[in-house]
Amino acid sequence: MTTRPLQIHRGGCPEDGSQFVRLESAEAIELYGRVQPDAGIDGIEAQAQSMYANLRSLLSEQGLHEADVLTERLFFADIAAHNETVRQVRARTYAAARKDLPASTFLLQPPTAAGRLIELQVYVLHPLSAMYRVEALAGLPSATAGWRVTQPGQTHIHLQNLVGSDDLATADFRTQCQDLFERLHGVLREHNVPVQQLIRTWIYLRDLERDYHVLNEVRNACFAEWGVTYLPASTGIEGGTHPTTWRICIDACISWGEGIQGIQVMRGDSLGEASAYGSAFSRGLCVQRPDRTVLYISGTASIDTAGRVVHVGDIDGQCRRMLDNVDALLRPYGATLADTVHAVTYLKDQSYLPVFERVCRERDVPEDLLNTIVVADVCRPDWLCEIELTAVLRRTKHVKPGSLSSGRRGTARTGPDHGP
Repeated sequence: MTTRPLQIHRGGCPEDGSQFVRLESAEAIELYGRVQPDAGIDGIEAQAQSMYANLRSLLSEQGLHEADVLTERLFFADIAAHNETVRQVRARTYAAARKDLPASTFLLQPPTAAGRLIELQVYVLHPLSAMYRVEALAGLPSATAGWRVTQPGQTHIHLQNLVGSDDLATADFRTQCQDLFERLHGVLREHNVPVQQLIRTWIYLRDLERDYHVLNEVRNACFAEWGVTYLPASTGIEGGTHPTTWRICIDACISWGEGIQGIQVMRGDSLGEASAYGSAFSRGLCVQRPDRTVLYISGTASIDTAGRVVHVGDIDGQCRRMLDNVDALLRPYGATLADTVHAVTYLKDQSYLPVFERVCRERDVPEDLLNTIVVADVCRPDWLCEIELTAVLRRTKHVKPGSLSSGRRGTARTGPDHGP
């Protein structure tokens, strides 16, 4: 049992090379980080070296080590041209500290910062207790990696870049998508993970406009067959994958055990349920752990309670409604954007960045929000922006009472393709 309250500290600056949110409990130190190359550096090799040098500096300043990095998500301006160079720099960074590499996902989602070719988000975990175990998952596809983290009463799996079989590299999207969800189910079974504890998914599609409706159909059918009635939080977004032969990949977070003291579907009064129009995900999930409340906010855009796009063609209006919807999801838990530990904002066009930044200033969005802003297509043609985030509250903060439970509610119905 935790002997002292969770401590949360934030540091760094969006204009500097790194930002972080540090969570420290009796059992472990966790660090969420956003790491960039220094400004004014040209060329992918030099930028990658600068980015990983900034990561090393951040870890050192926090009393952590390269061996503590659990997962990475790398955002590329040109994944085909740059991934091999970055892989080499990355391998050299970790070579002296560990025999393996962090579980990683490489994505074609160009950073919006001028001149930056790459950006990195990391999750770092340093156990302080012998009862806290971190084990690499075995038996995964070669491009996939994952970790199983076990602590008293809780187990968590972090799965990165799940892709399918090499022999389906040239198959149609539906076949690839079905194979991928079957593999996800297989990973859960192989590691004795209850399918009902699938908490969060990130689904990246190389061609979102063409393939998203098929993803929705396959996901709905698989979740219904598996008996998933308590739908995970999710983001479905454009993101060129690696290996590039695959048109879809999935990251996932799974949590279970007696220490998971309650799970609740998050709802907001300004947006409706995705399951009402056929998309098999929740707007967000609230997960209660002994020392914290974790709020997983799905990809959220400018949508109303009837599932309609709001402010068509108006990026200013869409940014405001998007933030309104996030606030509506966080507010019942006494949370705000200031409680965010990591976020990603997706803009349909890089030219929208100044508008988003201005709206954030006018709305008093925290300047130190750990938020990577990238260019990516959103799942409806009329949507111009989307944001996802995870927030963490110490258990001393108020959490709305009522429907917290470990049971599952809310299945997706057949209907039009509208959700993230």
